[in-house]
Amino acid sequence: MAPNNALSKSQLGDEVKELDACDGASGGTSTNGERGGVISSQEVRDRGPGVNAPGTCWEPSGFVGCELKRCLTALAFFTRLPVPRWVDHNPRFLVPGLMWSPMIGAAVGVWSSLWFEALHATLSPTVAAACSTLAGVWLTGCFHEDGLADCLDGFGGGW
Repeated sequence: MAPNNALSKSQLGDEVKELDACDGASGGTSTNGERGGVISSQEVRDRGPGVNAPGTCWEPSGFVGCELKRCLTALAFFTRLPVPRWVDHNPRFLVPGLMWSPMIGAAVGVWSSLWFEALHATLSPTVAAACSTLAGVWLTGCFHEDGLADCLDGFGGGW
């Protein structure tokens, strides 16, 4: 059986014949003659290690290096700020990097409040609030507004 199959054809019982008719396989046998797997072991090996391949990006060493990459990964996810090329959305760094969310959120809040304070000195509070909100929208790429729209869309679609 292939090493990363969540469900083996042998566990499907009578549904194997229906699956085989759809995907063109014969009797649950993979392309290399192996019985039972949804995909063959050779196909799994051919796919390679994916995002965890050594040399695909900078690998941090030590506590500070790991935390730096986690923080920058979360920063790239939550904002539009440029980050080094060796930062990507690899789940190995994004998931533990979520602990930096409060700090990134505080930085976005400070950014927006600085815009409000700067504009409130010359403009009305309403215009200053609208402009500071737009500054936050620009910095996050409409991250929260998109989430709010998705939530409202879910409420609208549920009726």
